[in-house]
This record gives sequence, structure tokens and C-alpha cells, in this order.
Amino acid sequence: MQTPQVGGGVVQRVLFVHPEPATRLQRHAMALSQTGIEVHLAAKHIRPMFETDMFASVFDYSRPKGRLNHILNDWFKLERKVLLEHIRRLRPDVVHVVVEPNREAALIVRDSQAAVVVDGQDFTSASDGVENVHHRQRGFERMALENCDGLLFKGPPEEVDYYAGIGWKLTDNRLNHLDWCQPEWFAAEGIERCSEVDGRPHLVYAGHVARHAHQIYVDYTELGSWLGDQRIHLHVYPTYSSVLPAMVELDRRSVWFHLHEQTPFSELVKEMARYDLGVWMHQRDPNNSRSDDNKLRTAMGNKLFAYLEAGLPVLINPEIVWGAQVIDRHGVGIVAGYQQMRDGAEELITMDKLAELRSNVLQQRSGALGIADHIDELLAFYGRAITARRAKLGL
Repeated sequence: MQTPQVGGGVVQRVLFVHPEPATRLQRHAMALSQTGIEVHLAAKHIRPMFETDMFASVFDYSRPKGRLNHILNDWFKLERKVLLEHIRRLRPDVVHVVVEPNREAALIVRDSQAAVVVDGQDFTSASDGVENVHHRQRGFERMALENCDGLLFKGPPEEVDYYAGIGWKLTDNRLNHLDWCQPEWFAAEGIERCSEVDGRPHLVYAGHVARHAHQIYVDYTELGSWLGDQRIHLHVYPTYSSVLPAMVELDRRSVWFHLHEQTPFSELVKEMARYDLGVWMHQRDPNNSRSDDNKLRTAMGNKLFAYLEAGLPVLINPEIVWGAQVIDRHGVGIVAGYQQMRDGAEELITMDKLAELRSNVLQQRSGALGIADHIDELLAFYGRAITARRAKLGL
């Protein structure tokens, strides 16, 4: 596959920027590197689960170190100066900035020769409501979204349309781009599943898990108890090492609930292939903006594609409206309400049903839900962003 011609040149070098990069960024970087594009990363903290092999370079822009870091950065803007200087030296064709947070994106769009695309892993005001966002953060976000050369989003179009409703003027160069399935991460077929040994379904949740009591939407203690009462296993792989003590206690006393250690992503997919069904059952919590009606309507978690790469269908709460639509449209899971799990899980989650869904997953992850069918549209999007930036600079 050749990179697209843009204004007499080609897209040759892309710099990804995020203070703590996650799976979505990694997927895009891997797919681009496989086309021959040189990909680089600027970050402040890389978690153990994040892998960097595909990057030509990884730049740490967290300057200076130590207790005075926050004060010095606010007074002298040292961290931001370091990042901008690195971009000038690297001379990428595209700077691909993932938001949230919005600070880096706001800085770069004001002072970059390269095209800047903003990737909405999470849109702050659309998620929280603009009236609830601190004025400084709101300013960063507006600067980034109104001055970037291209806008990526993984939710439904209404997620971005929200900004027109509050009077912000966003670029027309937009691309609805999901995370998509990466073939290099497919779990090999033939891995023995736990259910083949004990005859009971094994479910798995991988991702953000409650560390505090108020994080109801990612507290899997109750669900784990309900499933256990119906002799269904639930395995939990948390993003962070600390989890709610109630989940630790449930792991200790229940043979049906299994709390696992943090696992690097490439190993995690192989681990999950031992199970039967991925879980994305976030509850609605009107007291938490990240799990209220507005957020659940537009959410599209990275975990969906990790489950598919592992060969697993997905169990999803229909209140996660956009995610449920994707799963239902492609026939790769079970859409069922959270409360249905209290006493109805055993009827919904049967071994015959799981076998039928798994067959469809294996087809879809290499077809309509695979990155191969979507990388050209990402490259064309980059090309339009480069053209837009050159026009702004009068080149």
C-alpha cells in the first residue's frame, strides 16, 4: 500500500502525542507503520501495558523532574517549550494529538508547521457538558478543536455535533474512525478455553476498574456476585494495579470471580482467548458525568476491539447506545441490560449461543471490523489535513 500523494509530497512521518498513551494510539501507530510510514511518539508516562516497538523514536517531554515540576511548568512553560522544540526538530508531516487532556493539543495547534489532527479518544465538553468544565480546560479544548486541521472521533456523529450547538466552529475535515481490529494482535485459533475443561462459561472484563467507592460504573463486585450465583465465571484484568477492596475480597472468597494482575496488551489478548465472552456492562450513574446518559449514548471503548481480536463476542449493556449499535449491526455479541444479569444470565449466556457468535466474530474481525479496510481513509484524512495546514501558512 502506498502513502497518498499530498500537494506534491507524501505522508512520510507522523508524530503521536499523548501524556499517557493507550491502546487506540497504539493501534493507529501500528497500522501506519505497516504501510511504511515512520511513526514517532511524544509522551510523559508510558504504562507497562503499552508497547513501543513500532515507533522510530519515543520522546519524553516531561521537563523538569522533581517537586517543583508543576510550578516551573506554569511559570516558565518549560515542558511545553521542550515539546514544541522537539516537533520543530523532528519535522513530521502530521502531529496526531489524542485528547483528553487538551493542553498539549491547544499548545501545538498554535505553533506547528506540521498539520495537526485531534483524535477524540474522549471529548471533554461533550462528555461532561460544557457548563461543567473548568474555564481553563474549556479554553484549551476550544483552542484545539477550532484550530486543528482534522478531527477524528470514534463515537457517533452527534458527539461532534454537540460543539456546533454551543457555537464552536470546527473543521469540516472529520473522520469517524473506530479503533478497528489489528491482525497482528489476533489470538491464535486452537487455544484451549477454560470452558472446555469445566463446561461453564467464562466471561472477561479488561480495562478501567473502580479504585474508589464512588466509581460505580466500573465496580464489577455486584456483577461478579450475580454471575457466580449462576455458576458463571468472571475474570477481571484491571488497567491499574490498585482496585476496590470489595473486589479483592470477592476474589478471595468466590471460586467464580477471578482478579488478575496487570497484563501487557499483546499478552492480554492471548489470555482473553481462553475465555468465552468479553464484558462491557458499564452501569448508568447519573452522579458521574463519565457514566451518565449523555456519555453512555456516545461511548466507544477500546476494549471492544481487544475482545474481538481475542476471538470473543461481547456482552454489552444497551444503555451504551453507540457501542451496542456496532455490536448488534455486525452480529458479534449479546445486548442485555445490567439488571438482567441478576438472575437471567444463565439463560442468555449458553455454550451453544457463544459458539455461534464466535464464528461470526472470526469473520468480522478480518473483514468489516478490521483495520485493513480502513487505513486508506485515515491516510486520505491526513492528506486533507496537510493541505489545510499549508493553506493556513500560505505555502
